[in-house]
Amino acid sequence: MTETQPIDVPTLAQTLAASCAFSEELMANNAYLENHLYGFMTMGDIFNAYAAYVPAGITPEEVLVFETKTEADAQALQEKLTSYVDYQIAQYSDYAPGQVPKLDKPVIAVKGCTVVYVISEDNAAAAEVVRGQLGLD
Repeated sequence: MTETQPIDVPTLAQTLAASCAFSEELMANNAYLENHLYGFMTMGDIFNAYAAYVPAGITPEEVLVFETKTEADAQALQEKLTSYVDYQIAQYSDYAPGQVPKLDKPVIAVKGCTVVYVISEDNAAAAEVVRGQLGLD
């Protein structure tokens, strides 16, 4: 039986931010999650770790990586991220409709207690990078 190595959340987020295609450089900003209007941190004490890479400009592109305490928490977070995509589509439709296509086929991946969310200029390529990083091949 092979034991799964824990995923280093900050390193994974940094790797994804450097490996996927974005229209502008993303910067590490955990306060984005802590203060975001969508309220990721209102899910209670379900996180062991989290990391966010976000742009300075007006684009939905971002990398969010979470480690939850349980796999059930990871599934609940996956549902919240799916709702977040719908929220983003509504928001960007109003003030930056040219950005909405980036929200087509978002990358939301779960492996155990690790949840990854990526919106990039090429979500199909980002999905490949995420699968490789999580060992989901």
